[in-house]
Amino acid sequence: MFKRALFFSLVAVAIIGLMPVSAQDETVRAADYVPADFAGFIELRLDNPQETLTNLNIAAFAASQVQPTRLVLGANLIPFDQFVPFNTLFDVENTSFVGNVLPWVNGEIVIAYRDFNNQLQADAKDVLLILPTQSILNAAGRLSAIIQQQDLLTPQSYRGVDVYQSDKTSIALTQPAVFIGPTDLIHAALDIQADVTEPMTNNPVYGTLRAASDAEALIFAYVAGDHLLPFVSGLVGGDEQSQPLLAAFGGALAQIRQDGSFETLLLNDGFDGAAATLKADVQDTQIIFTANAVFHSETAGDPVVAADFDTALLDMIPRNAVLVQSGSDVTGF
Repeated sequence: MFKRALFFSLVAVAIIGLMPVSAQDETVRAADYVPADFAGFIELRLDNPQETLTNLNIAAFAASQVQPTRLVLGANLIPFDQFVPFNTLFDVENTSFVGNVLPWVNGEIVIAYRDFNNQLQADAKDVLLILPTQSILNAAGRLSAIIQQQDLLTPQSYRGVDVYQSDKTSIALTQPAVFIGPTDLIHAALDIQADVTEPMTNNPVYGTLRAASDAEALIFAYVAGDHLLPFVSGLVGGDEQSQPLLAAFGGALAQIRQDGSFETLLLNDGFDGAAATLKADVQDTQIIFTANAVFHSETAGDPVVAADFDTALLDMIPRNAVLVQSGSDVTGF
């Protein structure tokens, strides 16, 4: 479930510039309710939903050009409910992200993953939706029909919050955010809200990566260090054998190169976290997408200093080129 959102967001790392980072950010976000032991999360901006949907469709097209065998698009635009398949969470007819969530969600949504496999797929039991709102009454009104029609509905109270538990998906409504997902994951988020446990965003690694990322990005994704290898495996192949093959290659590479290069660290658990962003800029009659990834390591060498890219160079590159890389690290690329 939600594998489409996970793939679209993380595929950016396959077509980006990479650099270490060294600063921190104290900004509070919906992500501040993601439990510390999660694999990672995706944050999607929704301050302008129609613009977001348009940009997601363009990004999906770009992803289909990079990996056409894994992502086949039809002739029509992809609606929000395919990017965020809200209706699959409930055994209730006529539910949709557009009808039941979009009218009240405040500026962004977070899809948090307790775990995902090396094909960038996550089971429903490992996915938590965090939906910030400024109007709990509006949210309750839009979700009330879903709550009332749930099979085997069992209302319960946890840390003073009503949790509507069903056989498939549970819902908890609070003033800062609405939580939708498995009951145990909602409890974990409410523990954070009650200051009983700490969120993933309290990790200094996350703070460093967040501060180094574009604050205006359409999509922000964060992956914990122990899930980076399955994350890379899913990006480059998505095959069940990809991860062990990458691990074996990483071991051989470490023996041959014996250095702290990016690729050696990446394939040998040398990074303790990574973040990726996708930003869309409208310029006259075109949209320019900028994708970036930053990786954090306590053992890496001196940070790479980013250099400005002269876009005039693109005029000399064939239009059918899929990837363009600039820089001096040819062996690393």
